[in-house]
Amino acid sequence: MRRCVMGRKRSLFAERACHITQNTNAITLATLSAAYAEDGQFEKAIVVAKKGQALTDAVKAPKLFQFLKRQI
Repeated sequence: MRRCVMGRKRSLFAERACHITQNTNAITLATLSAAYAEDGQFEKAIVVAKKGQALTDAVKAPKLFQFLKRQI
């Protein structure tokens, strides 16, 4: 039960961060994707991870790019 509640809280905080950054920050999108996955919202997690990956330069930020790729 606690894990479910924490996953939902993380999703809400990450959604807020993405709203503040207008969905233009790959790191906040990666956080949101991970929070959605933890909360069991896998379809949303994939969509958000794809958005984040599209914003990420594979050469300049290879670790973040690979992290988002693994989430998809």
